[in-house]
Amino acid sequence: MKVIGVVLIVVGLFFLARPAVEDYFLQNAAEELLDDWPQHSQISAKDQGAPPLTSRYNEEESLSAELLRIEEQFQNESPAREVHLTEVNKARLQQQMKGHIAIPAINVEVPLFYGVDVTALEYGAAYLSSTAAIGEAGNAAIAAHRSHAYGRNFNRLNEVETGQPIEIETMSGRFLYQITDITVVAPEQVEVLLGTKKKKEITLITCHPVENPTHRLIVKGEFIEETR
Repeated sequence: MKVIGVVLIVVGLFFLARPAVEDYFLQNAAEELLDDWPQHSQISAKDQGAPPLTSRYNEEESLSAELLRIEEQFQNESPAREVHLTEVNKARLQQQMKGHIAIPAINVEVPLFYGVDVTALEYGAAYLSSTAAIGEAGNAAIAAHRSHAYGRNFNRLNEVETGQPIEIETMSGRFLYQITDITVVAPEQVEVLLGTKKKKEITLITCHPVENPTHRLIVKGEFIEETR
C-alpha cells in the first residue's frame, strides 16, 4: 500500500509540474528564436529582397477564417505541444517567423509569426495575415495567448496603460506604436479589427480573464514612426 501511495504522489506531482516544465522549454525555445533573428532576418532579406509583411486587407472571408482559428486556439486548454526545438521545427518556425514584438512596460518580447496556427500561438504572437500590413495604413492585428499554460506571451497585457509604446521589428524595419485604447469585448465583436486607410493602427488580441476566458482583451495602438 505504501508503494502505491508513493507512486500516486509521484504521478500527481508530475501532472502538477508538467505545465511549468513545458512553459520553461517553450520560453527557452522562443528566446532561442529571438536570439537567432538578427542573423536569420539578414539571410532572408538577402534571399527575398526584404518584403514587408504582406496582407490580404479587407478580404472578409480570410479574416473570418483567421478569427475562427484564434477562437479554436483560445478555447483549447490542452493542445498538442512541441516544447523541444528540434532542427526540423526550428527551420519551419524560422521560415514562419517574420519579426518580433516587444512591450517594454510589461517586459515582454516574443517572436512574431505570419498567420494564425497552433505553432505560432505556442511560441509567440501571430500576425493576422488578412489584416493591414505592419506599418501601413489600416488596422494590423496580432494575437497571442494569455494563459498560465502558455508561458509569458500576453499574460500581463492587462497591465499596460495608454501612452506606452509597442515596438515591432520585421525585415522591413522597426515600427513604433503608442497605446491609445484598452477595452474588453465579447469574441463576436469583430468590429474592433476594422480600420481606415487614413490611419495606421495596431490591435493586440488576447483572452480575458486569464482563467476560464469568456471575453477578449483588446489593446489598440497608433503608429508613431518607423525607426529604420
